[in-house]
Amino acid sequence: MRFLVLLAMAGCSGGSDIDAPDDCEAGELHVVHGAVDERVMISNYAFVNKLSETSLGHLDVGGASMAVHVDFDVLAADGDTVDARGGVILNSLDVGNCDREPEFPGRLYVDDGSWRFELHDLATAPYCGGTAVADPLGVCYRAR
Repeated sequence: MRFLVLLAMAGCSGGSDIDAPDDCEAGELHVVHGAVDERVMISNYAFVNKLSETSLGHLDVGGASMAVHVDFDVLAADGDTVDARGGVILNSLDVGNCDREPEFPGRLYVDDGSWRFELHDLATAPYCGGTAVADPLGVCYRAR
């Protein structure tokens, strides 16, 4: 009986191994990158899961001046953590991963209308060929 309880607890980690904020309110984007720790309210988002071999899944939050874009290459169900890459534009911050590289140097956690992700191996815009950035990026967004 104790063994079953431990297995159930291990399966409910909730993306706790992702180094990203987990305190977003409904409609809030929370971005942490080095000395940057910003929260903004954004209501528009799109989450499209990976549904075929020829397209990536993606999460898009915001618009042109405040935008988050994250790609992932496997089907992501609620409670899953998947490899990811992407970028964030927020006020003076504009960092991301090169989308021409085959690697996904980050992780995205999906949880029924909320997402948390961390990205590594970042560069300033343009992300392919931009200046390398040492600090990782941690983000959460809750739609509802």
